[in-house]
Amino acid sequence: MVYGLESAGHRQTGVIVEVSVAAYRDERVRRHEATDPERERRLVEFTGSTGTEQVPVLLMHPSRPRLAALLDRVTASPPTVRLSPRGGPAHSVWFATEPALVHALGEELAGIDACYIADGHHRMAAAARYADRSPGPEGDGDAAYTLAAVFPSEQLRILGYHRYVTRPPGRAAADLLGAIAARPVTAHLAECSAAEAVRTGPGVVGMHLDGRWYRVGLRAPAERADDGAAAGPTDARAALDVVALDEEILAPVFGIGRVDADTDVTPFHDDEDPAEIRRWCAGHDAMAFLLHPPDVEQVMAVSDAGAVMPPKSTFFTPKAGTGLFIRELP
Repeated sequence: MVYGLESAGHRQTGVIVEVSVAAYRDERVRRHEATDPERERRLVEFTGSTGTEQVPVLLMHPSRPRLAALLDRVTASPPTVRLSPRGGPAHSVWFATEPALVHALGEELAGIDACYIADGHHRMAAAARYADRSPGPEGDGDAAYTLAAVFPSEQLRILGYHRYVTRPPGRAAADLLGAIAARPVTAHLAECSAAEAVRTGPGVVGMHLDGRWYRVGLRAPAERADDGAAAGPTDARAALDVVALDEEILAPVFGIGRVDADTDVTPFHDDEDPAEIRRWCAGHDAMAFLLHPPDVEQVMAVSDAGAVMPPKSTFFTPKAGTGLFIRELP
């Protein structure tokens, strides 16, 4: 099945497949996020109780022009199924039936050396755990595979994953600004307009504090003072803006741990309306940090290095639909 997603003028076209758990274990399906064992367990229990997988893991692969040309041939005809829910992405499905075309698609998919998890790290990890508890030889049976949607990396879109941070009690704005400016990772900190703050770019974090807007320039890893946190210029993970913010500003200045578990942090995405950010901060006595998203090449480089990003680093959109594809398991 060929699967298309459309949202806000963006379109991506890929293929629905079964991907082997062995490929995940062998790191041919590569991750860029850590997973929570408890959340994995709940997903395994859901799979076991329903006997189904209802959301495909979203994978991306490096550019393959021949595969793209084949998908263009399939999608030149109207889709067999098209769903356009209000307020959500449009979903289109084509069934490729021409034997020569199906064979060519299979060859192209088999030629992909590595895929990268864009969305669904917990679903992929849960599939591996479900396979472990299923009877039968390793690599045998339905439980040895999981449902996935594979898209070309150049078509995927990543939004910035921002952070609201609760103001530390008793600390004045001038104190917080001074502490951020003094960090080795900070190249410069300057007040700016709201429009400038929300237009982030690589190496620039927008910030809102007490009704005012700022831009925080970040030094590259090779430019930072050796304070034990800096890494070499070839370290794919160290080059990420989210690493600089979370580990070199939020942790030392605000005492923030994992942003997905710390109650003083509220991650958010896809809302860069200055008025809404100002209202949220005023209503929750918080600051806002706006991050430029990593690109897909950075995500793949981190995965290739066997590293993981901080939690809530990437928000791929649009996402595969729930219940549109259902895979039954024993």
